[in-house]
Amino acid sequence: VILSALGGFLFGYDLGLISGALPHVSAHFSLGRNTGETVVSITKYAGVLGTVLGGAMMLKFGRKKSMSYHSLVFVMGFALCALCNNYLALLLGRFTVGIGYGISAVVIPQYLGEMAPVKVRGRIVVTYEVVICVGTVCGAIMDHLLRDNW
Repeated sequence: VILSALGGFLFGYDLGLISGALPHVSAHFSLGRNTGETVVSITKYAGVLGTVLGGAMMLKFGRKKSMSYHSLVFVMGFALCALCNNYLALLLGRFTVGIGYGISAVVIPQYLGEMAPVKVRGRIVVTYEVVICVGTVCGAIMDHLLRDNW
């Protein structure tokens, strides 16, 4: 359950972190207002695609394997973002992270709901949602702590 909830934390953390990182990313890549907004929004659009992929992955591979694959998608997306040297590479990284979000949003609650004992099922599934919020708050806190040190 704890490892499953980590996907929710990563989801929330990136949602919270991008708001503080965007001004620095925009300055680094000389992005205008629209291109900066695209860096944020492409992740959300990719998340929609990720939910569809997550459902298909669960049908084809099952819940556990789909969770493993979604973790690989997150790692690839974060690596692409960390190693990007131009705007298009950044968009590809953010798009990949968004795919991971979408897969996570479908696969993890489904897995948790199926694995949890009936008496605590609701509490365990809600934990995933709470951890998304905790991740968002942690991202905002990191934004604040690193505001002058990006």
